[in-house]
Amino acid sequence: MAEYFEKETFKSWMEENITKNPVILKSIDYAPSADVESVRHGHWIEHDEDIWSNEAECSECHKRIGHSGLPDRFLREFKYCHNCGAKMDKENSE
Repeated sequence: MAEYFEKETFKSWMEENITKNPVILKSIDYAPSADVESVRHGHWIEHDEDIWSNEAECSECHKRIGHSGLPDRFLREFKYCHNCGAKMDKENSE
């Protein structure tokens, strides 16, 4: 899995531990950046208020999505929340 770090933090570390060469330190500013975001992890919370209307709630954003008439494997097939993007790989502790 790829790891990412702040350029300024890396630049400071380089200056303290590797080199004080201004050309090398300046080159860090021109290195390409990655647009990264923390991954949220959650699980589906099933709600079966009645036999005609089944819903699942995201444990992270608490938005509900309906899955009426879909097979039991519904929750396993949707790996991400459609609302907040949370990855549904966390154990359901409820």
